[in-house]
Amino acid sequence: MATSSYKNGDLGNLARWSALPVWGFALAGFGYYLATFGSFADNYGTGWAAGLSLLWITLFVMLHRTMPLWTRSATRTASPAETEPPPDPEQQELVDVVASALEDDAAQDGVLRVMPPAPGTPPGGLLTPLERDVADWGYTYGVAWAGARARYPDESDEVVAERALAVAREVFAGYMGDPGWSERIARERASTS
Repeated sequence: MATSSYKNGDLGNLARWSALPVWGFALAGFGYYLATFGSFADNYGTGWAAGLSLLWITLFVMLHRTMPLWTRSATRTASPAETEPPPDPEQQELVDVVASALEDDAAQDGVLRVMPPAPGTPPGGLLTPLERDVADWGYTYGVAWAGARARYPDESDEVVAERALAVAREVFAGYMGDPGWSERIARERASTS
């Protein structure tokens, strides 16, 4: 059954406001029908009046399916459990791709080439170990996000971001050799401030 993108929140509040005149017109027509129901039934018979009443109900059902004024998602935000992607066998493939990219020295050096090295130092030679870790994390998340977007083009940005974050955290923890790497970086950052 086809439904409008209004229900999926693609157009947000604009969609609900644009549905308002359509609903207003339909309700005004239904109000007029109810006000003149007696004369309609007298002129055309109760069978035709009952049939027309069913048509009005069908109109409102279809109108609600395609242009709801109120949807469940319009009144609440999605919980993290709802935005987390379901387990997927392709996720492990994405983990492997991101891990390979992080282990690729040529790719890593390419990222660091934009930062001018000190004379006689490798690319990124002026960076502190903490800054190099942060650069590595950015590279890891970027590769994970691009891979998740390519593998799941129909998913929302939030779900793609959650997938990328989960993959990047898993890969980066292995790369750093420390599952608590983010806390360590936070401590190091606090101690340099």
